[in-house]
Amino acid sequence: MSNSSKGTALVYEGSMIHRNAKNGLVCLTDMWKAEGSPANKEPLAWIRLEATQELLNHICDQTGTVPVWSEWKRGKREAKRVITQVSGFLEPKRGGTAPGTYASSQFAVDYAQILSVDFHQWALNALAERIEEETDPEQALSRGYKRAVKTWKQQGHSDENIEVLAQCVIVRKDFASTLAQHGAVDPETLPTWIKSEGMAYGYLTNLIYKLLIKDRAASYRQKHKLPKDANVRDHLAKTGKMVQRAAIMLAETMARENIREENRYGFSPCRTACEQAGKKVARIFE
Repeated sequence: MSNSSKGTALVYEGSMIHRNAKNGLVCLTDMWKAEGSPANKEPLAWIRLEATQELLNHICDQTGTVPVWSEWKRGKREAKRVITQVSGFLEPKRGGTAPGTYASSQFAVDYAQILSVDFHQWALNALAERIEEETDPEQALSRGYKRAVKTWKQQGHSDENIEVLAQCVIVRKDFASTLAQHGAVDPETLPTWIKSEGMAYGYLTNLIYKLLIKDRAASYRQKHKLPKDANVRDHLAKTGKMVQRAAIMLAETMARENIREENRYGFSPCRTACEQAGKKVARIFE
């Protein structure tokens, strides 16, 4: 059994479990598929369980949220009203990237119990830790920093360089978060040739890379014979190209501030902000 995370998603046994970038809801449909799509254990079957309905009713009572009800009729039995949506806790997503049924981390842990013992254990470890860290951001930062420092030391980075790398990560995460918050990766704002959120992030990153290191991330890795998942900024640090790495950080910071100050929303306006920032920084470092 494996347990890892990447961006807003989680990974179970090699299968991606998407999370909504805006509210953190977990895709139950992905969980079901990752477990092999077992019969009678799909998200809707779990939602209809009496215990689940009691939990949903309790959440609505506690938060004052008005649920969405649906009629459910099984065979010749009388139709039964069940809660199928509670905003912020249980929501369907139709169309776009990773459609399915999404639920809060707490509900996702509960759903994992009906899938398998292994899946429930994974959910307790992966999702419960996320719940704890989202409640206490300082703990999340501390844990993440310790893990990162350990990895960077194993890769041979000096203590001084690790401090700069940590700053680079913070800038990158803030930049990516701003893109998400301002709809740059929202499927509804993406052009048809952008097929996924990941492709959108990659395109905007490469827009800055091409202006400052004259290369895309993938081709840079290929030229330097790096693994496909190698971090370009780490390699710039190892090879002494500190100015180029600093330029990338500055461009992402400028793009982030412009997007926020101008309240840009959508892929195209955010793309313009990234391009403008990259060009300004490129002129500074010419």
